[in-house]
Amino acid sequence: MQSSYRQIIEHLYCLAVQMQVGGTLDPDLDPRGVAHVMVATVQGFMLQKLLLAQELDAATYLATARQVFAFSEQGT
Repeated sequence: MQSSYRQIIEHLYCLAVQMQVGGTLDPDLDPRGVAHVMVATVQGFMLQKLLLAQELDAATYLATARQVFAFSEQGT
């Protein structure tokens, strides 16, 4: 399980670096830290979905996460 988790973190780390190079993620952020926050966000969503069932809407959660994390197609 640790191996799978590390692979996910590594993939998201690479994605964060690519986003920094592409100008859609703040270059001052630690890309490994970004990877861990992204995993924690997904884990938090899954836990809330289990606990709250119908009360949590995935589309609303995603739209809000995009605003909170301020990802943009035009850069930071």
